Amino acid sequence: MTRKGKQNEHDKTTASRQSSTLSFKRLKTLDARTILTDTADACVRDGKLDVTAFVQSRKAEIQNITAAMRRSKTIQKQQTFQAVPRSLRRRAASHHVRFLPPRYRKQGEKDIRDAAAVAAASNGGDSSIRKKKKKFRLNTTRLRLRRSTALRLRRIALSTAAGRRNVNNKRRRRGNPVGFNEFADPPAIGNGAARGKFQRRQRDKTWLPTHLWHAKRAHMTTRWGFAIPSHPNDKVFRPTHRHSSQAAVGGNAVGFDTSYEATMIVFALAKDLAYRINLLTRGAFGIVPGFLPGNSLFEGFVFDDRGLIGTAMICTSDGLEERLSLKLPSGDECMKLILRVHPSIFVRTWNAIQSFPALNEKSVDQFIIIDCRYTIGSIDLIGPRALSVLALNLRCNFERKGFKSPYDLEHASSLHNIATGLASVGNPIALVPGSNAQLTFLDPRTVHVWNIFVVDDLQVSVEHWKRAFLRRKLRERNRRVKDGNTYHQPGEVEYTFEDDVRIPGLLMRRDNGGITLLLPWQWVKIFYDALIGPGKAIFGGLEQYHQIMTERMLPYFPDDFPGTDEGDAEEQRKAAERQAKWEAKPKGKRASYESLYLHNGDVKGEVGNPFACDWQVLFKHDNDGDGEHQQQHLPRWTLVPHYTLARSADYYNGLVQVKVIMISRGVPAPRSRVYAIPADMQKQWQPRQSKRKREAIVPGSDDYPSCPSRQHLIGFVTSGMFNLTEGRGAGVGAVVATKIKQDAYVVVRNVGETVAYLAIMKVYK
Repeated sequence: MTRKGKQNEHDKTTASRQSSTLSFKRLKTLDARTILTDTADACVRDGKLDVTAFVQSRKAEIQNITAAMRRSKTIQKQQTFQAVPRSLRRRAASHHVRFLPPRYRKQGEKDIRDAAAVAAASNGGDSSIRKKKKKFRLNTTRLRLRRSTALRLRRIALSTAAGRRNVNNKRRRRGNPVGFNEFADPPAIGNGAARGKFQRRQRDKTWLPTHLWHAKRAHMTTRWGFAIPSHPNDKVFRPTHRHSSQAAVGGNAVGFDTSYEATMIVFALAKDLAYRINLLTRGAFGIVPGFLPGNSLFEGFVFDDRGLIGTAMICTSDGLEERLSLKLPSGDECMKLILRVHPSIFVRTWNAIQSFPALNEKSVDQFIIIDCRYTIGSIDLIGPRALSVLALNLRCNFERKGFKSPYDLEHASSLHNIATGLASVGNPIALVPGSNAQLTFLDPRTVHVWNIFVVDDLQVSVEHWKRAFLRRKLRERNRRVKDGNTYHQPGEVEYTFEDDVRIPGLLMRRDNGGITLLLPWQWVKIFYDALIGPGKAIFGGLEQYHQIMTERMLPYFPDDFPGTDEGDAEEQRKAAERQAKWEAKPKGKRASYESLYLHNGDVKGEVGNPFACDWQVLFKHDNDGDGEHQQQHLPRWTLVPHYTLARSADYYNGLVQVKVIMISRGVPAPRSRVYAIPADMQKQWQPRQSKRKREAIVPGSDDYPSCPSRQHLIGFVTSGMFNLTEGRGAGVGAVVATKIKQDAYVVVRNVGETVAYLAIMKVYK
């Protein structure tokens, strides 16, 4: 028998098996719903119904219908843990009732009782669960005796003064959670005996405050010294798009634990701080003392002596009323600055701020930089109802004693009205980009009243960020919650203690359309539990954050920042993973990049490295140019900020970030090649803009235009996918700054493909 005949026979066998399985399921359901009837008319006599005879004649039918109803109800019954929504399921589900969501626990208890009744019927009335007896082992007894002896000796040691002194000294030897002009030490996750076990697991990485919660529901990855959730266990591509942009279909928000972002606080004299920030941002963000009476937020590029470092978020506020125990002269003005950067560029940014020259010797003595990486955490919410989720699940503190004048009280009342209106709108896009407010929250575990948040005093004391103070308050709150039932249900009378803990927070509106909430590190898990859940926000990982940024056509650090140290390192890491995955496939099932022919006069083979965005190829042909360009040659390619293109010189090795949107077909993938349309091919590609022409010519046919040659390669797509917001393929990339500086039509080709597609390229304004 030939191979084709065997394949047909195999297909017929598989089809017959599937049809038999489906028919068996249909017969099973039909049999469960079948009711036997009896046509007996003895119950009717002389036109009158004999009830007794009717019941006796229909007895079998009544029994059959009740049995059919019972069988039909239980034929496709699911257990309670199977009815839990996929968003609430964990990686390893448990049959214990207390691990189910609260609304499923009663049904779970009923299932256990039913299972016990079935077991009792099968075991002759015995409903007890029989467990296998553990075999007696001598080693178990010896270990138990050794453990009891060790505990007894430990109690004796602790009873002596020397033992207490040693234990106290050991407890005092802790890490430095807050570093003043030095790096801080990472904290330990867990309490009691679990702390040591978790510390051993954090020798090479640091856990986020929500690590134990994410480890059961998401895939974890180790990046930049942290264990960060990569993506949830479920498929969340469409739910992430829906919750981040579509409120009409039930989208709320997507929450992220971004405590891995590095935070530092800088205290300095106003003039010295303004001078350092101007050097750090190269004039893009200037601080003018006396001109900015309140707070301001900046998101942009930061630089040092070597060039571009990356992106940073800078928040400034007056420091006249808060000195954090700094012995500054009363006549000198001091300012506070909160600087947040990506963890991969923290050390370089730290060194850059300290290396900038001071204005005078007095400024050197008053300059202090604090490492708050493990003291201040953050939660990001991105979605059309992010403000509503925040307002309905958190409660702010409003104290009149916090305001010093009637003007401040009226100002706070107006802010309260603004906050009430914004919470009703729910969308952070309604806020002005860069707006922020310093709030004081109550413990979300004890205050379960759905109410609008109220703005507290806009100046929050920095001493509240101290780790020891907040940990002591947290222990007191946990003791109250454990001893007395202080939880409140919606609608109950709210009660708070006079010395109830006040949790400081900073709410900021980001340029990506979301909001960031800065919190003390140990309170992030508690607030995260209050904001993430059914009817609130869904959680995401690094891939979901990258997806949202790409859908909104915004660059994502460090993937979309070529020319920076971290951007190039990230591209090399991904290239190594792609190459290893490609080499693991057999030769017959992997793409042959060496034999690729584009029919444009070039030699066979992919342009540059097929596993990465090979930026060296862009400048290889230009190195053979005239002497003027040779004099301006830079040692390596660099990323040029888009706002400097108009006033900058000729960046010979400069790259500029762009948006790439497909005109008709095609989906750009990461590392796709971007070509400029040459003059001799303008007529071939330009008619593609017409809808009639575009539908007439099929990609890959003889009339379809070929891809431009490698001499016209101008850039790469760093992040690309099918954009559900745009309804077509789109992505973010970078092109050579000297070849194009305005919006234009380009040709995009994916790696390993011979067909290219027309797209429009837009430069960031």
